[in-house]
Amino acid sequence: MRLINNIVLILILLLSSISAFAQDKDDKPAPIMIDTLDLRDIDLKDAFKLIASKSGLNIISGKGVQGRASIFLKNVEVHEALTTILKVNNLAFIEDHGVIQIMSDTDYQQVNGYKFGRNTT
Repeated sequence: MRLINNIVLILILLLSSISAFAQDKDDKPAPIMIDTLDLRDIDLKDAFKLIASKSGLNIISGKGVQGRASIFLKNVEVHEALTTILKVNNLAFIEDHGVIQIMSDTDYQQVNGYKFGRNTT
């Protein structure tokens, strides 16, 4: 009887760990939201530093990233905020291994063969 109880316990533990693994694999991380971002005439690199600080994302910017912007965003997902800011400033980003690399839209097109923001799926 004790052997049967141990086998049942082991099976329950195995099944629960398998279902937890499958659930983790399918779950997408929760979107990172920006409650409010109100910046006036800020250097773009400083804006990206602030977004990285607020969101916990790893953001780097290349040499071609320059300019100033005034930004007011409220209740927006961080990737949507970045995409919007970048598009209006002729910039783009590539995200790889948890790092967002910001570059000019020309550099992006040379690397990828298509314009930033084009849906490739």
